[in-house]
Amino acid sequence: MCLDFGNFPGILRPMRESKTPARPQGRTQTEPVLLRFEPTHLEMIDHAAEHLGLARASWIRSTLLQAAREVLKQAS
Repeated sequence: MCLDFGNFPGILRPMRESKTPARPQGRTQTEPVLLRFEPTHLEMIDHAAEHLGLARASWIRSTLLQAAREVLKQAS
């Protein structure tokens, strides 16, 4: 009797291989972050971004960085 291990991917190789390639040393890259918002909050964010002529992601990124700087400034 011979078993066909090809039907059992976790036995001979990892169940799931990383989809992102290894990062080269010394190279800066962005990293995706998943955020969840209530629909009404997202609508408010979209209006604020549109008011400033920014894309949603740009507005979220700049606003979070501004808040982080303020928190760190107050902590020091």
